Amino acid sequence: MPRLRCRKYAVITAYLRMEAAWTRTLREVAEAGGDIVVKDEMTRRIVVNVSKTRIAKILEILLPRSIGVAVEVKAACKPARLVDLGKLREAGFLAVGGRAGRVYYGVLEGRLVMVEKARGSIIVKVGARAGSRPKSVPPASAFILKPDDAQGALEALDMIVAWLKG
Repeated sequence: MPRLRCRKYAVITAYLRMEAAWTRTLREVAEAGGDIVVKDEMTRRIVVNVSKTRIAKILEILLPRSIGVAVEVKAACKPARLVDLGKLREAGFLAVGGRAGRVYYGVLEGRLVMVEKARGSIIVKVGARAGSRPKSVPPASAFILKPDDAQGALEALDMIVAWLKG
């Protein structure tokens, strides 16, 4: 029987200071295992996909050299057919969208969670701390975290993925 496989990662967006060495920073991020997706030298913005195990190292490189850093904590799980989306409805998640692209919003482990079925996989995003379930679609900014909150979101992501696999 096939197993649900989940890749846990973060998308880190950083705006580098003017005095920070652009090329050196890009090289160090790449050597530390970051997959640089966007690099804009004019705005000094870089966007990096980072596996769960390398997030701390990438943040260690970027934080002292940046004006601002934002983190999105995610998981991509395949195959989607192994996740019972009815479980989300039972947990009180808000379902939005049609048959093809249904998105669920709710609260698990004290955090705002978005679960989306997309092209044969399930995308899970962990957001800010939340006390009650959302009554409407939360803003996208609710899923953008400060670097010091990323570790807590990663711990919650582990429990959320385990619950989905359950």
